[in-house]
Formats: sequence, C-alpha cells, structure tokens
Amino acid sequence: RRELPALARLDNASLTATVIAPTVLELRRWCDDNRVVIWMNFVAEPATVTVAPGAGPWNRRLDAADPAWGGDGSTLPAQLVDGTAPNLLVLPPYAVAVYAAGVSA
Repeated sequence: RRELPALARLDNASLTATVIAPTVLELRRWCDDNRVVIWMNFVAEPATVTVAPGAGPWNRRLDAADPAWGGDGSTLPAQLVDGTAPNLLVLPPYAVAVYAAGVSA
C-alpha cells in the first residue's frame, strides 16, 4: 500500500466494484493521479474477459500466479499499453491480478 496511494486511501468514495463476467469481479481504487484496478476470478476454470481500465499505460503490480506467491508463473501481460482500448485477458483459475496507472513501474 505504501507504493500505491490508491490502496492506502480506505474510503468508499474512491472505490467501485463491478461484476464484469459471471465469475470475475473488478475493483477500482483511485487517489489523485494514482489508479488501481484488481481483477479476481473466483472459479477453478480460466475466465476470458475484455477490459479497458482507462487512459494511460497500466503496469502489472501483482499476479497471484507469480512464483513469489506459489504460482507457476504469470501469463498476463506486464503492461496494458493503452488502457482505453479493449484488452483481452485470460484470467487463470482463482486469479487475482493488480494493475496500476499513474505510478512508476
């Protein structure tokens, strides 16, 4: 949370939660220019979703599939270059992925 101000701000006014697919929840948080989006897949099957988190490049900050978290390695892109364009993501089973904009990678 120290690196991502949007996660440090704990008010509900800067938070949205949206079901973007039957098994996928999208959380968005923001604080000034820092924006964070989190996608979570809650089932044992991969989920394919089209996302457009917003203007600017979005850098992957956390993926539960990374070896650091006991996973086999991330298959998600390290960066979504243009967040205004639709991006197709395949979220692995039980995925949690965090992307941020407005902060250095």
